[in-house]
Amino acid sequence: MLFRASAVGSHTTLSRIIRMVRQAQSSKPEIGQLADKISAVFVPVVVVIALVSAAIWYFFGPAPQIVYTLVIATTVLIIACPCALGLATPMSIISGVGRAAEFGVLVRDADALQRASTLDTVVFDKTGTLTEGKPQVVAVKTFADVDEAQALRLAAALEQGSSHPLARAILDKAGDMQLPQVNGFRTLRGLGVSGEAEGHALLLGNQALLNEQQVGTKAIEAEITAQASQGATPVLLAVDGKAVALLAVRDPLRSDSVAALQRLHKRDIVW
Repeated sequence: MLFRASAVGSHTTLSRIIRMVRQAQSSKPEIGQLADKISAVFVPVVVVIALVSAAIWYFFGPAPQIVYTLVIATTVLIIACPCALGLATPMSIISGVGRAAEFGVLVRDADALQRASTLDTVVFDKTGTLTEGKPQVVAVKTFADVDEAQALRLAAALEQGSSHPLARAILDKAGDMQLPQVNGFRTLRGLGVSGEAEGHALLLGNQALLNEQQVGTKAIEAEITAQASQGATPVLLAVDGKAVALLAVRDPLRSDSVAALQRLHKRDIVW
């Protein structure tokens, strides 16, 4: 068994995450900057008030004047010092960012954490976030003179050269089938794949791919719509310029996705 290290030290993903968390903890949100501005004015004012109070007690207070002067000056500084104002924001940011990291939430800066309380819309990446990230072929619909096993065999043969998650789902569905060799394999970005196998020209991808290659899909339009309405991704197989099969691929929802979205709805957060 061979292992290859793609990154070491500060270039690893863990190091980048730690660096991001530390950067967020050291940044200051808008309210923190406001607290600093107030403290910059408030501290000199407090010192002046303490000195004035000490002077009054020194010249007009009872004996011993020195003791009362020190007590009064110290008391004013302790009571009026804006230490809480200066420490509250950084401490809450450090605690909040650290707590979020424990739940797998990385905050880029403190201002983002502050604005999170006013969020009314959340946009999710579906694959791997709301779903398990493991697509599965849930149905194979065939048309013309191609049976389900043959359609799955040709589709899996094409997907051998692809690294797309849908390709893995089709290959898993094919299992131990004997797959034919594919020649002239091509990946068509955003559309699908193409190639030749057993003397047939093959296309596998979305409806846009077949339309671009002038393969008619009107006869299977209803089936495409039906599968899409059920949350499946329709993958179409065309052989020699004719649509012969539809593979419905669906990524199962995570067990906690529905409950999480319901909690967001209860908080009037649109998703």
